[in-house]
Amino acid sequence: MRLAASLSVAVFALVSLSLSSQISAYAQAAPEAQSATSQVAHVALTPPMGWNSWNYFAGKVTDKDIRDSADQIVSTGMKDAGYIYVNIDDTWEGERDATGLLHTNEKFPDMKALADYVHSKGLKIGIYSGPGTKTCAKYPASLGMKNRTRRCTRTGALTI
Repeated sequence: MRLAASLSVAVFALVSLSLSSQISAYAQAAPEAQSATSQVAHVALTPPMGWNSWNYFAGKVTDKDIRDSADQIVSTGMKDAGYIYVNIDDTWEGERDATGLLHTNEKFPDMKALADYVHSKGLKIGIYSGPGTKTCAKYPASLGMKNRTRRCTRTGALTI
């Protein structure tokens, strides 16, 4: 199953690379395309692209799964095709402490170390939370924590 998913992703990457080079060749060949391209140079060639843990791992995702997936994104050429986001979906959440700070659970023992690892691959990392009291998988979510999150983000702490 994992091999099939990896192959599907690799095929999509090759198609994306092919389209990207065709767009580049067209822009070089047609002067009117060059002038149109220069007017919209601030627009990305692709939308933000990345990978989300839920579709493959669902609630079983772990720190190791995220590290392995980041490695595969790089080794299969997906990063070079523009896939730069690694998103941890639901089930990373632990419990809130007495101050309301949400901690990770045992599947993610050190979120900063994980983020540093993903960043070392030249990728960006994100995490999911729900807008209510619970996420879709019934883990603690972010309702009522907006002001705390904003305040702690300034200090560099990972909070939701």
